[in-house]
Amino acid sequence: TSLVPEMAAYAGFSFGELVQWMVEDASCNR
Repeated sequence: TSLVPEMAAYAGFSFGELVQWMVEDASCNR
């Protein structure tokens, strides 16, 4: 799971933005 923050930082996301994106993405996949 440690790769996720590193990937987010590499992509230019803040952790808060990443969490929000993950929540929205998870809700869309249902």
